[in-house]
Amino acid sequence: MHKPLSVLMVLALVAAALWLAWPTSKHAPTIARGSMRAPSSAQRSAATPRRDEAPAGGAWLEADEPMGVLRLLGRVIDEEARPVAGASVSVDSVPLRSQLTSSDGAFRFEGLLGRSYQLSARTEDGRATTRQLLLDRETPEVDLLLRAAAAFEVTVLHATERRPLPNATVTVEGQPSLIGTTNAEGKLTLTGLPRGRHVVNASHEGFAPTRVPVFEDRGSGTRPVLLQLSPGSAVFGRVVDSAGRGVAGAVVQAVVPNALSPDTLRAGLAVESDAEGSWRIAALPSGTFWVNAVHPEFGPSSSASFEVGGDGREVGPISVIMGAGAHLTGQVFEASGSPAAWSTVSVRAAGAAARVGVRRSVQADDHGLFTVKGLPRTELWVEARLEGAVAPAVVVDLAEGEADVTLLLETAGVIRGVVVSSRGEPLPGAQVAAVPEDGERRVSLGDSRIGQYAADVSDDLGQFQLSGLLPGHYRVRASTTHAVQTMNFWMGSSVVAETGDTEVQVVVDAMARLHGTVELYDGSPPDVVIVALSLAPPASFRGNGGAFVLEDVPPGNHVVSIASPGLLPHEVELPGVQAGQDLDLGRIILERGFGVSGVVQSADGVPVAGARVNAGPQLTGDGQGPKAVAAGVSTDDAGHFTFPGLEPGVSMVMAEHPDLGRSTPLAVQVGPGMVPLLLELRPAGTLSGIVTRGGKPVYGAAVVAAPGGSSTVRLAVATRADGRFQFDRLSEGPHVLTAGLRLSPTLQLAHRVSVDVGAMTDPVAIDASTGGPEVTLSLSSEDAQGTPLAQMHFVSGDVRASTLAELEALVSAQSPGKSWVALSLQGRPVTLPDVNPGRYSLCTVVIQGKLEDPALQYRVRAHAGASPVSCQPVDVRDAPVQQAVVAWPRAKAEPKAAG
Repeated sequence: MHKPLSVLMVLALVAAALWLAWPTSKHAPTIARGSMRAPSSAQRSAATPRRDEAPAGGAWLEADEPMGVLRLLGRVIDEEARPVAGASVSVDSVPLRSQLTSSDGAFRFEGLLGRSYQLSARTEDGRATTRQLLLDRETPEVDLLLRAAAAFEVTVLHATERRPLPNATVTVEGQPSLIGTTNAEGKLTLTGLPRGRHVVNASHEGFAPTRVPVFEDRGSGTRPVLLQLSPGSAVFGRVVDSAGRGVAGAVVQAVVPNALSPDTLRAGLAVESDAEGSWRIAALPSGTFWVNAVHPEFGPSSSASFEVGGDGREVGPISVIMGAGAHLTGQVFEASGSPAAWSTVSVRAAGAAARVGVRRSVQADDHGLFTVKGLPRTELWVEARLEGAVAPAVVVDLAEGEADVTLLLETAGVIRGVVVSSRGEPLPGAQVAAVPEDGERRVSLGDSRIGQYAADVSDDLGQFQLSGLLPGHYRVRASTTHAVQTMNFWMGSSVVAETGDTEVQVVVDAMARLHGTVELYDGSPPDVVIVALSLAPPASFRGNGGAFVLEDVPPGNHVVSIASPGLLPHEVELPGVQAGQDLDLGRIILERGFGVSGVVQSADGVPVAGARVNAGPQLTGDGQGPKAVAAGVSTDDAGHFTFPGLEPGVSMVMAEHPDLGRSTPLAVQVGPGMVPLLLELRPAGTLSGIVTRGGKPVYGAAVVAAPGGSSTVRLAVATRADGRFQFDRLSEGPHVLTAGLRLSPTLQLAHRVSVDVGAMTDPVAIDASTGGPEVTLSLSSEDAQGTPLAQMHFVSGDVRASTLAELEALVSAQSPGKSWVALSLQGRPVTLPDVNPGRYSLCTVVIQGKLEDPALQYRVRAHAGASPVSCQPVDVRDAPVQQAVVAWPRAKAEPKAAG
């Protein structure tokens, strides 16, 4: 289903409110600029970690962890508590470690840090399990209970010829024992996949490797996984310093410059430069790339972009010049004031770069001193942990190349309890996790390597212990069927507990069963049925005569979406699903919808065969082009196309060809009586530029290109460490560029400029600087009461809109302009820093209902465009330095200045 474009602007904020957890206002991150204290040179020498950080490579700035002082002991057991010998156990340290259990089922990992780890175990007979735990000196011996697990049926194809690729190597990241080669049909079955998120990799000589993320939340059955390998070309080059000397030991990886998601950012295996700084990547597919290099002594650096033809011809030499990196020093203290010896320090990206994935972990020495080198010159979060204590995150600004920080540990508490069934029976082996209940303490669960949430697995008596918690209230969840990494886990049973509680009881209700049969409009069964429950990943059912079954539906309110390629999706509301209930949806008929047809021709009027046509209510994509939900259709030899299954209303239609360019996006009113379309291809242009803020490059900003300021066709790329971005293919003509910066987990800043794209467009400089008073936005007392979530859009100029989709359309076309998108949780005020004086509009969307309701969560994400908006004018003045605005979303507001 197509999402309204407004969702692109606020989806991350909404998701944060629904699923995630960040530090309390009591522990709000402070900014450390420059030196906070000055240890002696002897102290700084002692602060050097005992082992240099060797970057693990790629787009992620994640180094091999130093050797810690903690050990992890445990056993692998079966469902009758018998030890399992020869099981493969892995722990997600950096790098990953794995071993086989001994005859008594035991395993032992030494030299670990005090942070959150994920343990996995599997056997050759297809049983598996995962467990998340927070490791400290008091962590007891761990039991890993094996259960029946799912299988992946992997198919590897030649990407262009669509033929099977035999002898391709297939692996699963984090599961070193899962490896094999495809057969003559290009297929391989991997068994024993525990519940959770997995990344499947495929490689073959002469082809560029590829990877695809897969969510496994059923715990049984076989899930199909398709990987397509493209013929590759070797790329080679050299890493040098600013004086031209070769840099040995740099980890080099090719990345896609137009990708926003880390899962699609990395384009090849990481390699290490030799003594002369030389490196070679065996194969990359055709396309535009640059290479990233990371090194313990230099800042992360990138090459200029380059083209790979995919025709087997080598590309190079590609040069990467590494500049000076930033370095961070500091000291960790216990609450008593004594240095915290051997504490674990975690460094991760903050602000706009948080999505890109900068992560480092080091261990302080016996004086609590630490040093981290080779960091980007941007804002980073720094936090520390030692058994029974946590140092709340501090934001450190490394723009000047160095900073020094002091971290103070606070006593961390525990929550203890038991997981039971609805009949009161203890449930062993349940996944248990706690996230802060206070909305102001929510942050992405994946943001921290040392654990922003606590997790455990219940023992044989159903008991659990959640450690490392700062004081406060937490929502404790448990599930016997879903892993913490899956969306279904967060829709399951939960209770609210406070740090220090020792008798918490989490009741896990029996799952409901949902089934039905899908028919096409002509009475025939579809080949494929795709069923998605609320926000859970969709499940595909093939060759079942249209029948589908979901065995593990959590009790509560849900919306189920049922679809098949080329047909209109069908939604069913499921209010008040009961534990253990059997729900029969009966016969569901999917309608055909409308088809858009026409001809694609070149600029000189010749029909074009093999052009790709995308259509939908919105078209989104990356620097290469739009990526439609239905993946587009191709024109025949006469240039004709038909795009099926569109809903009534306005859809965007666009065609493109790798050699002849792209058509201008065409808005079409879908419905009866449509006439054939004529799409004319024009040469595609390229566009590059840089995003800065306060004179400094912005790392990890999202840059969106909208042709003609469209709110329904938008292509997005990310800035690299030097603030630069690049679009490889854009339609010629006027565009509005929007640079989006993540200022905090609940606040984004968007800065818009206009550009006319041609064959050779000059680089664009986007200065996202702001300056002026601090403006606090709040809901009226009447509106704040009982409001779990409000989106507040603070937009430059006079803007009037009645729905979120209408607001997005007006804002997208506004250039030049700027806007803030803030999230108010539980009616709390939100502060915007450094707002330029002038005229603004405050447009507010209030969401009513319980955020724990999966049906509400689905509606917020799937139908945000229809959400009503209330806009009011605001004047921001030069003074005072602190101003306030009250939103009245349920009443017409009169124009007024900020107070």
